[in-house]
Amino acid sequence: MGLGNRPHLPDQALLFWTKPPDDMDITLYSRATCPFCIRAKALLDKLGKPYTLHELHEGDPELTAAKAKWGHPTVPIVIIDGKLIGGCTELENLAASGGLR
Repeated sequence: MGLGNRPHLPDQALLFWTKPPDDMDITLYSRATCPFCIRAKALLDKLGKPYTLHELHEGDPELTAAKAKWGHPTVPIVIIDGKLIGGCTELENLAASGGLR
């Protein structure tokens, strides 16, 4: 499959296509009741990808700080190897492209 056939991904996600997926350091900032967070966690679990989970509540100072640090106003906040991937949709696109295998 050529590059033209891959789903659109943010530039940050392109960095991971050539890196061995088992070496990925995945961090997820999440809220327990957020449907997109639940989807993101389920996807990582299904793929058997280990991740560090920060399960927080809206208004939690750690969540407020994470949103400000990464410039991502919603959850989930998906970080791979210290770079913002985005949220659930971007994670799903990365997985669909083979970037999480």
